[in-house]
Amino acid sequence: MAVKYRVYGENGAFIEYSEMPSSGEFETIEIIDEMNKPIVPQLARSMNFRIILIQNGISLQSVYDIISQLPFPQNELAYQMFEYATHYDRNNSMINKLAVEMVISQEQLDNFFIEAENLVI
Repeated sequence: MAVKYRVYGENGAFIEYSEMPSSGEFETIEIIDEMNKPIVPQLARSMNFRIILIQNGISLQSVYDIISQLPFPQNELAYQMFEYATHYDRNNSMINKLAVEMVISQEQLDNFFIEAENLVI
């Protein structure tokens, strides 16, 4: 990730600098380098993913609590998927629904999949 600094003129136009300006007011802008952006795996081994959740302070019981609050049959389907799947799919609608319910951002979820792929047990 690169950082740029913007100095705004009176008319709203701006000039970007790669070095921090020595004086005046400026805004810091983070630029994501798409070339170096990590690739998010589409699948994660369920055991690895569950370990990553725990390592990130998310108890498995909290996942089950969220699942139990879903309406039938979603709760039963989510339980079966979370409990018995050998792999979790990053694009699975239930995984994304659980993430939303647990206030896990899409970026955090991507990172969980990356961490799960790189986990050595």
